[in-house]
Formats: sequence, C-alpha cells, structure tokens
Amino acid sequence: MIFDVNETLLDLRKLQLALNAEFESEFAFKQWFSLLLQYSLVDTVTEDYHDFGAIGDAGLDMLAQALGQPARSAARKQDLLGLMAELPPHPDVVPGLTAFQQAGFRMVTLTNSTASVGKKQLAYAGLSSCSVSMR
Repeated sequence: MIFDVNETLLDLRKLQLALNAEFESEFAFKQWFSLLLQYSLVDTVTEDYHDFGAIGDAGLDMLAQALGQPARSAARKQDLLGLMAELPPHPDVVPGLTAFQQAGFRMVTLTNSTASVGKKQLAYAGLSSCSVSMR
C-alpha cells in the first residue's frame, strides 16, 4: 500500500492555524497550500524537482505579496515551515495502518518532503511503529 504523507496521513490543522494567525487571514493556509501543490506539480511536469521546504518557503513569499504584506524573515519562515515536521496523524490513521500491518500489507509513503523531514514527520506522528517505510 502506498500513502501520501502530508494531508493524507497527517493532520495539517496545526499549520493551518499558525499560517492563518501569522497572515491574519482565515484563507492564508488554503492559499499557501494551493501554491505548494501547484508548484510541486509544475516541478513534476517540468522535471525540475524542489522539495516541499523550498517550495513552501517561496510560497510564503508569494502569499505575503498576494496579501499586500511584507515578506517574512528567513528565520520566521523556517519556524513556520518547521511545523510540517510536527503534525499529528488524523484520528483514523494509526488504527487503519495497524489493521493493514496485521493483515500483512507492506506499506510505503511517498512525499515531496526530503527524506529527513519525512522521517521526522512519521516519528513525530508515532507512525514509525506501523512499519511504514519512506520511499
């Protein structure tokens, strides 16, 4: 079984709340995440890979510009993007993965995050014990 990490296994609400507060807009996260997915797809189609961190950083600059706000400092953007490695799983993920594991399924994840961030995400979410491997 193959699983996407961000949004599929992990609950992004913590990041959503932080970005909406940072940009004082209830739609900031949705705008930013749309940019993240759009530019990730563009990279895939053009075979010009950039990980989610790099695209997310640029997306924060684009979001600030779109909202008529000043760009955030590199340190502030890193603080915000660091939340990507501190996301809990959705409530049904651990029981679901455990059931798949007990049924003998081999499970892997795919993500545009770097391998180190992906491993941090799975460890933080407590999913490492579910025998989900990064690919």
